[in-house]
Amino acid sequence: MRVALIHQYYLRPGQGGGSRFNEMARAWAQQGHEVWVIAGQVAYTSGEKPEALRGRLGVREDDGEVRVWRVYTPNTYNATFAGRALALTGFGLSAAVAVAMLPPCDVIIATSPPLTVALAGVLARMARGWPLVFEVRDLWPESAVATGVLSASSPITRALQTLEALANRCASHTVALTPAIAQSTIRRGLQRVEDVTVIPNGAGAMMLDRPADPVARAALRERLGWTHKFVVLYAGAHGLANHLEQYIEAAKRLEHLPHIHLAAIGDGPRKPALMRAASDAGLTNMSWLEPVGRERIVDIFDAADCGAAILKKTPTFETVYPNKIFDSMARAKPVLCVVDGVARELVEQAGAGVFAEPEQPGVLAHVIASLAADPERARELGECGQRLVRERFDRRVLATQYLDLLQRLATSK
Repeated sequence: MRVALIHQYYLRPGQGGGSRFNEMARAWAQQGHEVWVIAGQVAYTSGEKPEALRGRLGVREDDGEVRVWRVYTPNTYNATFAGRALALTGFGLSAAVAVAMLPPCDVIIATSPPLTVALAGVLARMARGWPLVFEVRDLWPESAVATGVLSASSPITRALQTLEALANRCASHTVALTPAIAQSTIRRGLQRVEDVTVIPNGAGAMMLDRPADPVARAALRERLGWTHKFVVLYAGAHGLANHLEQYIEAAKRLEHLPHIHLAAIGDGPRKPALMRAASDAGLTNMSWLEPVGRERIVDIFDAADCGAAILKKTPTFETVYPNKIFDSMARAKPVLCVVDGVARELVEQAGAGVFAEPEQPGVLAHVIASLAADPERARELGECGQRLVRERFDRRVLATQYLDLLQRLATSK
């Protein structure tokens, strides 16, 4: 079977970020399927375009047995609102051109956000007749409205709503990453119940299988200045949606507890301002680490004592499972869940962590202090989370489920 995937943020080697499809695509290719990926040239977290891709309309950069075609993407993502719109639309149009040049495929996946990937997916469905799987990782344009990037009544929002509806209705099947996203899609009449499947995010083999090394943990903690501290780690994007200002405000309220340290690793448009705010406040109980690739992020998680998932308070984000939850659980770290909704339900029902109301830094500080005061409880929460992710959220199992869906669609076209 030949599978095509449109994914603007498919990772390059050594890049940090969501690796869901890197792992799934490699798994499918290893099983003998031919996988083509149409990807962007600009890193999601940093907004930077590598030197080797600058000035190039298309570059072939294979990921093992996966054939990756990196198509032209304006490197204006982190510049301004207009720059971000240009980057997303530019990729959507480039991907549409690339779809027209691909060899015949049995099925194509367009994974959103950004929603502009739907341009190429719909083209593949209408012009080339390929079954389309439209995957929804986050509800757009709802998320953009919720974070204040777009207004609910703007022409851009209405255009994106039209594109969202078109993508779902042209799709042979819609894959939702959470039950809440699936329910929203069905409730709004965008897709039929029988044509929606939930295939959640999860943890990859590297996060699940690498044995913990106490000696390496101690050495890294000493190098980072974390020895004898209870360390909370936020690993992910530093953008408007994450609202890490509440993390800083919690750090201010924890200054009287020098054994507690809050760390953040990753990149994003808000990172410089966040670092300035923490520095201006004179905080010594926070550290901001440069992003690392997936190989090294395991070591960073192992050096921490707790993993944090943090998002802005909005009903839209109550539908999502942040990647950080699964990474924390995979490394047997308790989850500090600063996200309400399905993420909170998952963590609490599994006994895998603690919830703190978003945008309530006083509450967040109290929850952190309580967890730090009870290391035995923290250890038990981490172990419960690790059992859950091994049972239900192993990406190797999820990749097989996804492949079964693709094969059914390919044979029924």
